[in-house]
Amino acid sequence: PPGDYTLIRSSGVQSSSSVVDAVRWFETTNASHLLWAFSPTPDLTDVGLRRLLAAAFDTDAAIVYSDYFDQLTHGEVSLHRLIDYQSGSLRDDFDFGQIVLLSATALAGLVGPIEQEGLSSAFGGWYDLRLRLTERGPCIHLPEPTYLQRSSDQSVGGVGEGHFAYVDPRNRDYQVEMERIASAHLKRIGGLLVAPQKRLVEAEEDFPLEASIVIPVRNRSRTVGDAVLSALSQEAD
Repeated sequence: PPGDYTLIRSSGVQSSSSVVDAVRWFETTNASHLLWAFSPTPDLTDVGLRRLLAAAFDTDAAIVYSDYFDQLTHGEVSLHRLIDYQSGSLRDDFDFGQIVLLSATALAGLVGPIEQEGLSSAFGGWYDLRLRLTERGPCIHLPEPTYLQRSSDQSVGGVGEGHFAYVDPRNRDYQVEMERIASAHLKRIGGLLVAPQKRLVEAEEDFPLEASIVIPVRNRSRTVGDAVLSALSQEAD
């Protein structure tokens, strides 16, 4: 391959301590990149590894991830396409697939701030790390499959896999931790809006609308209609 690399397989990237231990160990190596597998047995070929490394070197990326093949239980193989990472991609469950390639340059010196700030504990280790990495370099999506993922393997996910898991009271600790990490990231990049300390308008004034609803979307033409209908169906006190 066009450079040194180190492979680590881990299913515990939610924990801050497991992420810190892995990055601290990696800093003792001379590798240029850390190849992190989120599931136990992704089949990554030499060609796939070379493509990931080439993309990393060509773009000076902090993170590189790619499409992959899913091998279903009955043996059929299907292409699993992923979406591009944007500067505003703050979802903690953003799908990077089963393998990410991390730059040693971007990882350098991150252990100290992660431990000192203590933003993550049981859930947000990977989330905190990847947001910090995106502050140091591009996050590149390679739009071609580089490995095979078997259906029996489980990817790293959040506390709840449901679409509205974030409103489940059982996930409150998870959500509070993720919000703390996201707010710190926005503050570091100058994107945090501080809540106003006083009312912006007088309460006795009349307004033609009770509320304004903003739904930011990208490449979601199939679901934006459902979101608008859901908003219109809400009732306010």
